[in-house]
Amino acid sequence: MKNEIRLLIFAAAVFGAWSVAERGEAQQRIPATGLIEVKDQVSLSPEIAGLIVEVVPKTEGFVVKEGDVVFRLNDKVIRKEYEQAVHEASATFEIEFARIALEQAEVELKKKQDANAAQKTGTGVFSDSEIRKATLDVEQQKAMLVKAESEHKSRQLKAEADMIRLNQTEVRSTLGGVVTQINRLAGESVSPGDAIITVTDMSTMRADLRVDYAYYGDLKVGDRVELVVAKPKAIGQSAGIFAAPSERPGVLDGLRGEASRSTTPPAPSPAATTGNADTERFEGTVTHIRPELDGSGREKKVQIYASIPNRQDKDGRYLLLQGVEVLSATILSGSSK
Repeated sequence: MKNEIRLLIFAAAVFGAWSVAERGEAQQRIPATGLIEVKDQVSLSPEIAGLIVEVVPKTEGFVVKEGDVVFRLNDKVIRKEYEQAVHEASATFEIEFARIALEQAEVELKKKQDANAAQKTGTGVFSDSEIRKATLDVEQQKAMLVKAESEHKSRQLKAEADMIRLNQTEVRSTLGGVVTQINRLAGESVSPGDAIITVTDMSTMRADLRVDYAYYGDLKVGDRVELVVAKPKAIGQSAGIFAAPSERPGVLDGLRGEASRSTTPPAPSPAATTGNADTERFEGTVTHIRPELDGSGREKKVQIYASIPNRQDKDGRYLLLQGVEVLSATILSGSSK
């Protein structure tokens, strides 16, 4: 019995080691290089020509939500046209008049038909031409009713079209994010398609990565990505007492004559590499593998897009910006679900 238990324990250990090895092979670490790009950005434009009366974000850096009004065009003329169209669309007297006229024509026709049917002699009270005329009156009134209903429908459609034009005088953001560019101000005339405001979503960025073509068969959409970028330093971090030794004044700098420089050799700047305190780590997911290669010969590279959630520092600044170089990137092949 003890031997059987030992055998089971040994088999479980072997299977566990094999599973770990399998997982290690499944999650191959593929090196990559690249840059950070903006993933979602929109330029908001008017769909109609007009005069800008208000730009809601007064400066770049203004935060907007999806659906927020970002600028307005003069709507006085369009609003009057809309109100007039609504008034005309609400009028139904033409339809009512046509219905009454049709009812009267049908009554007259029925009277004449009934009178002829009640006549016992062979000759009717009303001649065939009179009956035909009464029948034509009914058909004519039916056509007039259809015409009145059609015209009423056209007025309703015009009111709806004018409402759309009125709504187009308010332009709303189709993306939540930060206003990164304002091209026009209140008082300027614009045409359809003119870029007025640019909104950028900084919460999620895109890493544009390059991977050696040899790894192409191991790449999958959904694979996890780990990357490292340089952490930006404050502007005044290297000034004053924090200046490099070669920039510090010498002991004779305050005396008359030629100033002397410190003889202390300059210290090399710490490299922004993986594991350095001046770097930031991020994780993301492969979202797209482009179907064409970049480069030629042995330098052929596969271009990959990865979605990278951004972070902010204590002052609210985003750490990943457009154009930031990726110091190192690793794609965990086989990590996709």
